[in-house]
Amino acid sequence: ILRPLSPKEKIKTIFGAYLLRWIRLFGLTVATIVIAMFILPKLLDVPLTYWVSEVGENCRDHWWVNILYLNNFFYVENSCIEWSWYIAINMQFFFIIPWILWVFL
Repeated sequence: ILRPLSPKEKIKTIFGAYLLRWIRLFGLTVATIVIAMFILPKLLDVPLTYWVSEVGENCRDHWWVNILYLNNFFYVENSCIEWSWYIAINMQFFFIIPWILWVFL
């Protein structure tokens, strides 16, 4: 049987969800950044080498933006892993929507 949550329990539940989601995505994000920084440039010696080296350099400079999921706001032109913009937007909505629902529900 579900019971109404107190405001303190709602806040605890929201921050618990934030933490669990960040932990779940953190490992994969870090693994992707490490591959883009160190492994990919060593493996590829093809015509795309310029692009791979550029991604590696961008990751060395701006890796922290991807881990904080702010890569669609900062260093957009020199993004580390460009294809992760969707994950950043998804995380930002995940952080904002519970507060909007809490206010209106």
